[in-house]
Amino acid sequence: MKLAELLANTPELMREEIGRHNGWTGAGHDLGRLLGSEESVSRLNDSLFELERKVLETIVRRFGHAPFDWAKLEKAGQKEMSGAALKVGLIRLSRKGILFALRRKWGEADYVLPEDGFPLWRKLLTPISEQKAIYAGNDVVSDSPFRPSIAVQMLSVLAYIAEEDVTVTQKGGAHKRHAGKLAALVPVRDEELKPVEGTEAIVKSEYGSVAVDFLCGAGLRLGILDKGSERLTVRPRQLALWLSQTEKEMEARLYSHWKSVVATSDPWLHHASSSLEQMPEGSWILLHGLAGQLREAGIGGADVKPGQDGRLPDQTGKLLSWAAPLEAWGWAETAATADGRRLFRWLRKPRLELEEDRGQEARSVSGNQVDDDRPRLFVQPDFELIVPPDCSYRVRWELEMIAERIRHEHIAVYRITRETVMRALNHGRSADATVRFLERHAKYGVPENVKTAISQWGDRQSQLRVETATVLRLRDETTAKTICRDERIAPLLGEALGPTAWIVRSDKASELRALLEKIGYSPGGTKHGPEEGGASYPLVDEAALQKPEQPVMPEDATVEGELPAKGLIYSRAAVQYYDRERIFPLIEDVYPGLQEVPSMWLKDCRTYHVSTRKLMIQKALDWKACLRLRKAGADTLFIPLRLDGIRDDWAVTGFEQTNEVRLAPDQWEEMQLILPGINDESR
Repeated sequence: MKLAELLANTPELMREEIGRHNGWTGAGHDLGRLLGSEESVSRLNDSLFELERKVLETIVRRFGHAPFDWAKLEKAGQKEMSGAALKVGLIRLSRKGILFALRRKWGEADYVLPEDGFPLWRKLLTPISEQKAIYAGNDVVSDSPFRPSIAVQMLSVLAYIAEEDVTVTQKGGAHKRHAGKLAALVPVRDEELKPVEGTEAIVKSEYGSVAVDFLCGAGLRLGILDKGSERLTVRPRQLALWLSQTEKEMEARLYSHWKSVVATSDPWLHHASSSLEQMPEGSWILLHGLAGQLREAGIGGADVKPGQDGRLPDQTGKLLSWAAPLEAWGWAETAATADGRRLFRWLRKPRLELEEDRGQEARSVSGNQVDDDRPRLFVQPDFELIVPPDCSYRVRWELEMIAERIRHEHIAVYRITRETVMRALNHGRSADATVRFLERHAKYGVPENVKTAISQWGDRQSQLRVETATVLRLRDETTAKTICRDERIAPLLGEALGPTAWIVRSDKASELRALLEKIGYSPGGTKHGPEEGGASYPLVDEAALQKPEQPVMPEDATVEGELPAKGLIYSRAAVQYYDRERIFPLIEDVYPGLQEVPSMWLKDCRTYHVSTRKLMIQKALDWKACLRLRKAGADTLFIPLRLDGIRDDWAVTGFEQTNEVRLAPDQWEEMQLILPGINDESR
């Protein structure tokens, strides 16, 4: 769960209290930026009491950013901290906006560390040495084939959907003809996206392949695609905003969506993947070494079972399974050393900046990029177009229409043919506009033979044209005269085909349908044409980028009371499945009846009668608190678990310095009841 959606689900009064507890009075809308800033989180860490840091370390090590309940936390920390200390730590960390409490529909609470805040706290509390993880040898043999970037694969899918009339079945998937063609566009096999044990499975639907399902789901989630009851279509404005981003920005959004789709509850994978994300692009990482550092840090130690030899297993294989989809999407590659040790490195490391950076992203996609349309294409006399890696995606979008892509490696190559020019003309382009587009973006101009051929192909096409039209056909002339006299309907009609039939202007068909239904008619018929959901290849230009001040993509946006947009695949762990917490609990709530306890029990270590000792232990058990015991002049903290025996013949069992011990009342001289948050040093 992301910080933005957790804060959006937090009432205003609670957000104000978070600001006050952190000394950010009046932070208002900056709260998300402050809680997601590495500098602010570092200062926040410095301000934590030992109890708070100890609870947070337990949570980070044992749960990562997976939701957990009280029972799981108590089990994870019972040897080192009392239940009361854990409860107080939860309350204080929640009040500081580090953790968030989410109330389940049946009343119990889950707690969670924001997914995008986890890497910041992991680096502070369980740091991994970058220097130790990087492999400096020169015996590396890569076994990853070249893959086009995921942004290019997304472009292929969007272009196909825009060009074709992609109809959907009653179950919501693409018809078989489209599913097969979509799958052929994306060179990612289903087995390459096999989920790691403990992660969400991607269920294959009828969109051709797991990879296409993911890309279509991302398009729906990001608002670029729209799925109606009959068709899957592109949304022109959102498409224009998407294509106006840099490839790095596209990669970052798709990577974020990928992580949410394959969300895992395995804290070891949280740490491992976050540690790999910390590593620099282009450097080989020794996976065995990284797994060893995590093991030394105690990550997932209680959940990873030792083998027959008593040693914890090497989890390099799990890391390789996690990395396999990253290879398939072109983000990374793997390799091996001469002695068989496995390596990983980022090829295109997705940007991992948090919400504070999104304002800059919005500005960069508003059509104001300085060098977005600088000439970059190389148009060859043999009709091939050489496209360098820094060519903008707005230009590539048009190339997908006017040319065919024949290969895409580090440099893409397209070819203009008569068929591709005809296709462009059939989607509203003209020969002159196509030549002007090439001239505007060609670094060294367009060869004359290419311009001449495009013009000639356009002339041949303009001599005749087969068009699909929407026709309004009326039963008789009386009805026709009645309809035509309506001053709202007449302007929507085009050429008359007789006394009872008219061609309807293509951009007015939906409006005409609505008007006819409003005055009592049921038009029927089948919807066709771009504006009614059929295939339409939008022209991505400045006109499509109106109102640039709007957000780039509605990635995490929700309207109060509504579910966020869902793609074909979505994660179960989402805020909308929980109720809101309305107030923060008080520390005093941890200790009901506190006023009834003698104050001397809390002040310092004293000698007590055996019966009083038993009462103090019973109270510590009731509150899940701990005791300070003085034995032979030395103080020790004791966390009681249970009290055994009757009358004066009793003993208490509990944890002393993480070891379970059983003590009789004569085995210590003095004692004090310790209530975290009340009479300990963290008050």
